[in-house]
Amino acid sequence: IAAKYGTESMEAVAYSYASSLPIQLFDFTLGAAVLATFIPIFNGYMEKGDRARAYEFSNNFISITVLVSMTISVLGMVFSKQIGVFIAPDVASDTQELIQKLIVIVLPTTIFTTLAYAFVGILQSLGEFNIPAIISMVSNVVIIGYLLFFDNIYGLCVAMLVGWAMQFVIQIPSLVKKKYKFKLSFNFKDAGIKQAMILALPILISSWVQPISLFVNKRYASSISGGGPALDYANRFYIIVVGVFVLAITNYIFPALSKKAGVNDDSGFNNILVSSIRVMFLIITPIMVGMFILAEDIVMLVYGRGNFDKNSVVLTASALRFFSLGMIAYGINEILNKCFYSMKNAKLPMIASFMGIIVSVVLSSLSVSIWNL
Repeated sequence: IAAKYGTESMEAVAYSYASSLPIQLFDFTLGAAVLATFIPIFNGYMEKGDRARAYEFSNNFISITVLVSMTISVLGMVFSKQIGVFIAPDVASDTQELIQKLIVIVLPTTIFTTLAYAFVGILQSLGEFNIPAIISMVSNVVIIGYLLFFDNIYGLCVAMLVGWAMQFVIQIPSLVKKKYKFKLSFNFKDAGIKQAMILALPILISSWVQPISLFVNKRYASSISGGGPALDYANRFYIIVVGVFVLAITNYIFPALSKKAGVNDDSGFNNILVSSIRVMFLIITPIMVGMFILAEDIVMLVYGRGNFDKNSVVLTASALRFFSLGMIAYGINEILNKCFYSMKNAKLPMIASFMGIIVSVVLSSLSVSIWNL
């Protein structure tokens, strides 16, 4: 994408803002709550040997969350013009018009994201980690395959939609193998659903720091030529690194932590926590230092080809350098959040996240004000 469109073209800017919207809406409304509330409750039933109740809860959970995501998608498509102006207020009028058209194409991605994450939760709880681990690769193959032969921006958005649809489709054979059968169900009185709804709001708020920070930064960056795409490219690379070394750890330990918490095994719980933090420090520290020092070289190596010129490299490297400073804090935060979630306690992560959001918004506003002086 970087090679095809660079950072300053109308297509690059429009795709940057439109393509990130479904995931941002998912993060704001369902996001971490899908996995963080689902897995502990589902595991709780499974640990008690009540597979039928676990499946009944999962059917209700998936049905309700998909209904919510469908509602969000439809509303977003209806109000695409207003949303486009809000997320990118300072772009040129023709770019703004393209953003609004692309939003309509990509918003159903929210539905497929919800299904994919829910299926990941079921498979991980049933001990299957291989298929959930490769779902992102499947969607990337679809998008890259499209770009090898075409460069139409509308087609790229369709490829993105198809790619995300494949993320949940590829998990279906494994679910069938595990003898899981989905049935549409909307029992809001289900005890597990009530528990999930109580846990959901604080968990959602505790996961808002990263997406809200990026959203605020991109909104301000709409006044800078190429600023929005540059932030996206830097953040995507940052998330790849974090995903490989931090999320890989936290996604793996979360079901284990949930099981230890479910049987009150404090010793086993603490062992998992301490060893996870130690491993994360050993891996992330040298990566963080190297990423900060070699930001321009890394960006040039990863993105520097085609329409991604020197100015694009400088802009993206500047963003990447400062993203890298938060890697260790991000890692510790993710591990500790999973610990609290596994104990079905989301209050403290919510408070910490809320404070982080306030600091992020204030500092972003202050930085732009100083820049404009």
